[in-house]
Amino acid sequence: LTYQNAAKLYLAQFSVLTENPTEFSTAFLEYTIDFLQRSIIFWDVIRKRGNQYLDHVAAGQPPVLIFKYKMIMDGRTFKRPVNYALVRIRPPKGIKIDKNKRPYVIVDPRAGHGSGIGGFKDDSQVGIALRAGHPVYFVIFFPVPEPEQTIHDITIAEEKFLRVVAKRHPNSEKPCIIGNCQGGWAAMALAAAHPNVAGVVVINGAPLAYWAGVNGKNPMRYSGGLLGGSWLAQYAGDLGNGKFDGANLVMNFEALNPANTYWEKYYHLFSKVDYEEKRFLEFERWWGGFSLLNAREMRSIVDNLFIGNKLAHGNIPLDANSKIDLRKIRLPIIIFCSQGDNITPPQQALNWISDIYPNVLELKLARQVIVYLVHQDIGHLGIFVSGKIAKKEHHQIVDLLNYVESLPPGLYEMIIEENKSTKMSSSKYSIFLEERTIDDILAMSGIADQTKKDEKFFNIARIISDFNVTAYDFFVGPKIRWFANDYLAEVFRELHPLRMSRYLMSDMNPLLWYFTVLAPVARNSRVKIDERNPLLNLQSMFSDLAMTFLDYYRDIRDSNAELLFYFIYGAIDVMLPKDLPFREALLKKGVGKQSGGLDQQIMSTIEDGGVPEAIIRILLLLIKAEGLTKGSHISTGIKTLRMSQPFKDIEDDEMRSIVQTQTIIVEYDTPLALRSLAQILKTKHARHQTMHTVKEVLEALEIILPNRAQKIMHKIEIRLGIKPKFGS
Repeated sequence: LTYQNAAKLYLAQFSVLTENPTEFSTAFLEYTIDFLQRSIIFWDVIRKRGNQYLDHVAAGQPPVLIFKYKMIMDGRTFKRPVNYALVRIRPPKGIKIDKNKRPYVIVDPRAGHGSGIGGFKDDSQVGIALRAGHPVYFVIFFPVPEPEQTIHDITIAEEKFLRVVAKRHPNSEKPCIIGNCQGGWAAMALAAAHPNVAGVVVINGAPLAYWAGVNGKNPMRYSGGLLGGSWLAQYAGDLGNGKFDGANLVMNFEALNPANTYWEKYYHLFSKVDYEEKRFLEFERWWGGFSLLNAREMRSIVDNLFIGNKLAHGNIPLDANSKIDLRKIRLPIIIFCSQGDNITPPQQALNWISDIYPNVLELKLARQVIVYLVHQDIGHLGIFVSGKIAKKEHHQIVDLLNYVESLPPGLYEMIIEENKSTKMSSSKYSIFLEERTIDDILAMSGIADQTKKDEKFFNIARIISDFNVTAYDFFVGPKIRWFANDYLAEVFRELHPLRMSRYLMSDMNPLLWYFTVLAPVARNSRVKIDERNPLLNLQSMFSDLAMTFLDYYRDIRDSNAELLFYFIYGAIDVMLPKDLPFREALLKKGVGKQSGGLDQQIMSTIEDGGVPEAIIRILLLLIKAEGLTKGSHISTGIKTLRMSQPFKDIEDDEMRSIVQTQTIIVEYDTPLALRSLAQILKTKHARHQTMHTVKEVLEALEIILPNRAQKIMHKIEIRLGIKPKFGS
């Protein structure tokens, strides 16, 4: 086993050290002094974390944004009040904002923590957007919800926020809404309910298909079923007298990775305590900013998302007459997820696409553009917190937003590569957009149909959850609500382990007073230890051993949880009579596939149009032939296209309509799309103008057509009666 090998290596290293007593004594003395000083400073930082928490609570837990901001709208004043508000970020000195650029609206997750993580440091989503010259707005929330607010009320409030942003920038494109984690599915629900309020949606680490995942790798998706469903969330809300304590969610997140929670983050601070204090305290200010949710809100989230998976299936009620249906979204969607994310794995971020669109043709017929980016190893929080991610991935997403609406409908994977030479481009990175299929999405599960097989068991878990919560509502809930009150709820919250850990390690604890004296002395008299000190290596090995042991414990725990889930719900599935009349209705997903009817009205116009339509069709034919890779210079190619004579007087909306229509024509009948080019371009001048513009775009994209694309181009030239220039 791994931990046994690590232990043997550690003991072997210790034996080598003791072979030379003199050298060992010197190293031991130096290390002991350094260790004691670091320990004093470490515990002083932990004390400061506790004090920081107390100060943050006393100040009303304001957002952790480091940027100054101005309140634009306060949702607490609405007819249906919510604890959300819209603020505008004030750019730092030296940064100029172009009011005519697309405004950004960032929605942070409300999942137990406080607000502001999307802009808690300079290298963040807020900082990257500001440096690109975009107006930036932030949807913040306050730690205590309004008494009667619901998820539907929040959706209405966010729709008002976006309309106000659009009015403040009448000369710019529609706002881009960026949702992080829980804010991501909230942004998608908003875009589905009000398709015209935004121009683009960007979602980062957002769980939209909660049942999806990989067996043996994503244990969090089993937790709802193992706990018996949503009754436990309602129980916690009832104990809180109608308020659900977000510290419970934070504690669940911490339990996912015990190695990091109980060892790694503290060891990282301890080993680099001379310069890690600021970063540690900045993050802990947000991580420990526990917020509350209404019990009804939490119940709705658990029932509709975690247990019911209803967002992906279009079954979340919007009002009395309609439901939130992601198929109604008609604006480009950009999805950022990571293979290293154990909270929202790529399957949960992407598999909703396969639930809605059976194939890419259906997606294109819906005139939809979806671009996804998969990081290989960054964790969940790193997706929207890491400075490196902000500089690379989020910076490239900001660039992509400049032309994503000009892309033909389809499913694309965004690939970022580092430029080895800056001669061809001033950018450090190049973007490549490659077309993908629904099968590519499903293949991420390792077994393409694994998620579909699992749905039966998660459906049974949903049914059991409905039964348990109904029994709770009838027999247990009324009794708990009878004696619950605000005083007891506050006592329960204050005694929560995460809050107590802050209280006990703060100046509230008189036993820690001596750190206020010892810490300054330790800092001022630091002994610089030699980095080659063998005991430092031994310390690092001990840390690796501790983490290996905790990872081993986690893997065993998660494996047992997964086996228990399939054992319980597999046994229930076996016990259900196979000939039960309503069995299939009971276990079905509750969503129908989109109609496969083709848009005959558009196809009837296949011979209509002129030079602009012909140019777009030719480029799409090359893309379909896999001869044109949409790469790092695509924005240059689009600019070249828009500046050419045929497109100078065409508005953006008309341009998008042309691209969408021609995409459907090419997808529906590629040979007919090619043959009918001659009917569109009736004059010799129009044909030469078309081919000249196509050549300009290809040169701007720095594309060299391979053989397959050359053959398509050769057929086009013959069909148009033009002397071949691209090959035969």
